[in-house]
Amino acid sequence: MSLTSLLFATVWAVGSITDFPYGFKIAETFRNGQLAAWNEPSTRAVSPSSNALVFVDNHDSQRNPEIMSFKDGRKYELAQVFTLAYPYGRV
Repeated sequence: MSLTSLLFATVWAVGSITDFPYGFKIAETFRNGQLAAWNEPSTRAVSPSSNALVFVDNHDSQRNPEIMSFKDGRKYELAQVFTLAYPYGRV
């Protein structure tokens, strides 16, 4: 078992991991209007769904132009609703 695998297994035993790649993936998907092509974001993430804490943006990422924010208007709102409804991760 690699050190990374051991680290994640240790963390997963006590809780979830913030899945920052999800925010990038959801922004790319909604900004480009490619929701029909959505695939499970775990292919870019480090956590399986049961251990991923997902979000569109948070206080650490909201100033990154690659992450969606209120400035994206309706697309941002739709991304939030999608995140709540999609069966991946925890909110």
